[in-house]
Amino acid sequence: MRDEERIPELLDLLKKLWSGYYTDMRFGQLLINFIFVGESFLETEMWGQEDDITSERIKTVLEWVKKKRAKE
Repeated sequence: MRDEERIPELLDLLKKLWSGYYTDMRFGQLLINFIFVGESFLETEMWGQEDDITSERIKTVLEWVKKKRAKE
């Protein structure tokens, strides 16, 4: 069984990204643009992606956008 604690942690990261930086994006756009990425849209891996990969991707995007905003 998967660790239930991953859920609030993952949702907190998602909230930081979405409400903190990309409020104009729809939820699906946010996921496809930043979280479930492949070589092309047709190769987007959503079904089988583990939550730890999703968390790491959100953390990476958060770091990237913070650096980008700091330069502006």
